[in-house]
Amino acid sequence: KNFKRLVDHEKIHRNEVKVKVVGRTELIPESVREAKQEAEDATAHYNKRLFNIAIGYDGRLEIIDSFKKIIAQVQAGEITIDDVDEELVSKNLYTGGLEDPSLIIRTSGEERLSGFLLWQSSYSELYFCDSLWPELRKVDYLRFCDRLREKSEEISKESREKFIKDVVFKSYNLWYGIADIDENVTLGDEFYDLSKKIV
Repeated sequence: KNFKRLVDHEKIHRNEVKVKVVGRTELIPESVREAKQEAEDATAHYNKRLFNIAIGYDGRLEIIDSFKKIIAQVQAGEITIDDVDEELVSKNLYTGGLEDPSLIIRTSGEERLSGFLLWQSSYSELYFCDSLWPELRKVDYLRFCDRLREKSEEISKESREKFIKDVVFKSYNLWYGIADIDENVTLGDEFYDLSKKIV
């Protein structure tokens, strides 16, 4: 029922949020698959914001499944071994067509990604904090901003401005990973209330 709420949800359409579900969705019940498809179809024409939800997801399996697709294409004569490159692998991932994340926040004090977006996170900024997931606060996010300012001397002005625009202010590519942040957090706050109900 939470996916079905997205179909006509005022905040989704007002903010032009595209909903995408990635992972082995064939493992979820048929009724849920149908509801998620309705949500994706209803928002497919939006591109102002992205709200991605990972279900039945594992980063290693995603890479394996990508190579299985590529092998099948080679065997079918659609491509050759020489055609296999980074772009082709990315295209065949569950996240094919989506931008790689600029920032990944990992909560609970664990300093590992636990299989989350293994391929896509190669050049992502990683931030680990001790707060547990439901209690992630605005101050935790502001600490990351402070860290970014400390690092700013190490990167070019152009890179810094682009990163701040894309991550701190634009919040373009929102993954389920920040769906339960307190509503006072500034990142993507226009649809936190909605995202809390989805996850």
